Amino acid sequence: TGTGVIRCGDNWGSTGVTMSLNQWVHIALVKSGGSATLYLDGLQKAHLPSGYAISSAGTHFQVGVQYGGIGEFFNGMMDELRIWNVARTQADIKANMFNKDISNNATGLVGYYRFNDGSGTNALETTRTYRRRTGAVVH
Repeated sequence: TGTGVIRCGDNWGSTGVTMSLNQWVHIALVKSGGSATLYLDGLQKAHLPSGYAISSAGTHFQVGVQYGGIGEFFNGMMDELRIWNVARTQADIKANMFNKDISNNATGLVGYYRFNDGSGTNALETTRTYRRRTGAVVH
């Protein structure tokens, strides 16, 4: 097996964190103010104390691809993607990282792609707030 280096956007292109390949890993990235924390399997692996930002320029939210057409893509499988509008604590992450029964209207959950809904290259979003918004799966 090899290792994969985890990048967290243009503001944090080198987290210094690698993960084993060919095994399932739970990854969580928490942004709070200008800081960001990266968790693997519920354990904090890296922290950027300042300078982390998410663009508000109206660009599309993307996971697994480098912004700007650079041609870097995630080469693997994803089972679920959850997007929260609250900074999750390490305890929150550990308690729910393998919970497949999380409520679609959980407080702060604004995007939930289970990847078992939709068809073709569309992934159906299942929260009550934004229900039926689809995301394109590009490969």
